[in-house]
Amino acid sequence: MAEKVKYSFIIPVYNREAYIVRCLDSIHHQTKQDVSFEVIVVDDGSTDETAKRVQEYPSERIRYFYIPHSNPCMARKKGIEEARGEYLAFVDSDDHIDERYIEILDPYTGEADIIEFGRYHADNSHIFMPYKYKEETPLEHFLRSARKGYPWSLVTRIFSCGLFQKPLEYADYFFAEDYYLLAQLYNRVCREILNIQQVLYYSEPSVNSLTRSVFDERRLTGIYAEESVLKNYGRSEKGKKCMQANLIISILNIAERLYWYNRPVFERNQEYLRKIFRKYGTWDVLKYIDLRGKIKCVLYAISPQLFFYVRRCYRKVKKKS
Repeated sequence: MAEKVKYSFIIPVYNREAYIVRCLDSIHHQTKQDVSFEVIVVDDGSTDETAKRVQEYPSERIRYFYIPHSNPCMARKKGIEEARGEYLAFVDSDDHIDERYIEILDPYTGEADIIEFGRYHADNSHIFMPYKYKEETPLEHFLRSARKGYPWSLVTRIFSCGLFQKPLEYADYFFAEDYYLLAQLYNRVCREILNIQQVLYYSEPSVNSLTRSVFDERRLTGIYAEESVLKNYGRSEKGKKCMQANLIISILNIAERLYWYNRPVFERNQEYLRKIFRKYGTWDVLKYIDLRGKIKCVLYAISPQLFFYVRRCYRKVKKKS
């Protein structure tokens, strides 16, 4: 029987030879070294020197697995299947964690299924902090946090291994794959959800990060993922409205990104975006959206042209300031 450890760090990687050592260093140079952990690197068919960097890294804690190139979802699935930890943590291969990550989180692990913590995003120098768990269901807490801007990402949380005892449903979405998985995990929570108001995760700019640079039809898979969550987990009326609120804000964000960065793709899909917005953007959903989001929704409902005109003016003013 495989030896259990306290933490399993799961790192899906694809062609990240320039970043993977920094990522591994941040895990192995933790201030608290008297806790057992393993690092599971799942190589999603890299064609550069990633495998060499990992296999030459001086640590017996690393377990390296190679799979034919598919997508990060399948790489994470492999990592979850191989994990032996009481808690699972996810780290993107071009990012890194705080050296006190284990030291800060470890005292809270015995009482929680999920622990949320802060993330610094270097692309826009922004800090994302978790929101306090109120009198709501775990799934509603996740949806509220996502709506308020806390990243719907696996990397901003650690998870009790008990949440993975039943198989997860994986879907091949290029965007919002984490949202799809997190909805399932929060739906399984039996114990506490804790949040730590400290930044423990650092996202760095990557010159070839697909999810940060792709502006084509693959962006639309984020809508498909959120629709699937609504269909499969929207059991309560409040839950449904929260999911719809998240979905219509995502539709606006996707429409805006495509409009600015790939106009032909936007024009090919603008009727679909308008149709799906009308389907879910009902008036009763607005109460689940903040004031800024309400204004954007109303502008887009009146006219997408008006929405983009106002957004263009806003961008100009913001740039000058």
